[in-house]
Amino acid sequence: MEIDYAGLTTAFQDANTSDYSYWLNTQTGDVLIVDDWSEGEARQLASPYDTDNLTIRLAWCVLWQDGEIGVEEQEEEDERIVDALMESFIQVPQADTREGYNLMVDFAATVRDPHLRELLEVALDGRGAFRRFRDVLARYPDERERWFEFRDNQTRRQIDAWLEAVGVLGGSKRARNPPPRASDNSWAMRKVRILSSSSRSSTWARLSIASARSKARMKPGRRWIKCVDCP
Repeated sequence: MEIDYAGLTTAFQDANTSDYSYWLNTQTGDVLIVDDWSEGEARQLASPYDTDNLTIRLAWCVLWQDGEIGVEEQEEEDERIVDALMESFIQVPQADTREGYNLMVDFAATVRDPHLRELLEVALDGRGAFRRFRDVLARYPDERERWFEFRDNQTRRQIDAWLEAVGVLGGSKRARNPPPRASDNSWAMRKVRILSSSSRSSTWARLSIASARSKARMKPGRRWIKCVDCP
């Protein structure tokens, strides 16, 4: 089985997952995202097998487990369906912002330029440290690239430790692709604000660049407004 390390790297580095979650398919190595869109589609189904879309099937099971959908007289049947499908999935742990912060501190300590090291130390002091850290490195492209490599190497070790802990990593498992560089958009997740022309209410969606599995799906009456936090 080939493990999608690019998708897992994105999942492990994404600390803004209040509206969606990442799941690893232990049979195929694919990483799926259960978000507002897939949950909305899942709510229309009486059973997860009413669709061929595996992401929507998974979303149905997640909602059922949370008690948000499911017909009472079908609970036993629903439980069997959920158990059978969920045997193939493990939820990827949510990124810990404290670990992300500590990683930036560790990187700053490796910077040889005294002036840049001082700038990073100042940037890491107080609220808004993540943004200030990125802003400082944006002026030093070589060190910025070194930061990406440093972060991805640390993330890869975290992923391998997790895969081993959950019993997925083994001699027959191999990486489908290496962890992506931050400048590589193959799995770069971008936040895009969507505005509803009918309700005038805004929500967040996820747009995965050049990823066939995670193509952005537009809904009627909505249009793209702007990209936020793009690398």
